[in-house]
Amino acid sequence: MSSVLFFDPSCQRPYDTRTLRQQATGGTEASVTRIADALGAFVMQHNRTEAYGSYLPPGKVAGIEHVVLNRDSRALPRVRELYPDAKVYLWVHDQLNPGSKRGRRLASTAQHLRDLAVTVVCVSDSQRRGVEATLRKIGVDDRVRARVKNVRLRERFTFQLAAEVGNLFNQRIRTVGDFGSPFFINQNDYLGTNQFGIGAVSFAFPDVTSPLFNNYSTGNFSGRTVQLRGKFIF
Repeated sequence: MSSVLFFDPSCQRPYDTRTLRQQATGGTEASVTRIADALGAFVMQHNRTEAYGSYLPPGKVAGIEHVVLNRDSRALPRVRELYPDAKVYLWVHDQLNPGSKRGRRLASTAQHLRDLAVTVVCVSDSQRRGVEATLRKIGVDDRVRARVKNVRLRERFTFQLAAEVGNLFNQRIRTVGDFGSPFFINQNDYLGTNQFGIGAVSFAFPDVTSPLFNNYSTGNFSGRTVQLRGKFIF
């Protein structure tokens, strides 16, 4: 029996291993499911009414030593009520800064954060800095720590979270045209029906005779991408 439990107080609907196979699932829910399944941990959801394997309605489970609270620190009193002796981790997924809506929400639970000596698990160094600034502002940084890398859950298990961001500032990528893009079918038809390929990878882009020369406002460009990853090391 696992000594680790994930507690989700904010999911819109219950989810479990079946959900990943049957329907589209949010990134947070998918991460919790995959990590919990890999670890053999319990997952408890505020709106679940029936148990499915290790996915449970709110309640007490014997032998729980570590509780990972998902996102919302306002559920700390409930976690403390159910598992007063467990080590508590708050897994935050969104950017959080002093004075922001999420920062004020975290501040409202300052006493619980302090009493439980919660470890806040972040997904990036940038997020960790915002969390640390908020913890200092609300005066609990002497008891509460923000971590971005490894959180040891048991002697053999370590929980690691990280984020990888591409095109952080969501800017159009400025590159030299490849002069042979298959996306621009007719290189002479700069203003015709084949404009769907115009951009930094089309014939029109590097051609100084084209009215679309060096034009970044036309065409399809990939935007910011954020990949969150969670890993258990054992």
